[in-house]
Amino acid sequence: MSTRICLSCQQEYELKIEVYKSGQKSTRKYCDACLKEISVESGKRKTQIRSDKFIYLSDTRKVSKRDGYVFVIHNGIWHSEHRLVMEKILGRPLSKGESVHHINGIRDDNREENLELWLGAIRYGQRATDIKCHNCGEPYKI
Repeated sequence: MSTRICLSCQQEYELKIEVYKSGQKSTRKYCDACLKEISVESGKRKTQIRSDKFIYLSDTRKVSKRDGYVFVIHNGIWHSEHRLVMEKILGRPLSKGESVHHINGIRDDNREENLELWLGAIRYGQRATDIKCHNCGEPYKI
């Protein structure tokens, strides 16, 4: 570890050398205390940025302002509600390549009858019920 002088409070602080994916080392110029103050004043604090992206309906439910999807806490982690509902319908976790489509196009309407399973991305995918095996003709197993 090396030491630096904080540009704000002029106190010496230990700098943990961080090497980023690009190979660059950390160029931090402020101690931890001053950095927190500066980030809050500038509005760049992560918690503030995150709260601006969602409308919190309760402690366990929020809606994305950007795209209108509902998120809920499940096992301590935020998950898309429509995906959890589809997993409940299927009785299994969604597989890679499976996506959930809102039939009426309303992204916060997560009723079971409004959701359908698609294979592939929604834009280019197909309904799982429309897919049949090209060898045996059996429908996709849902």
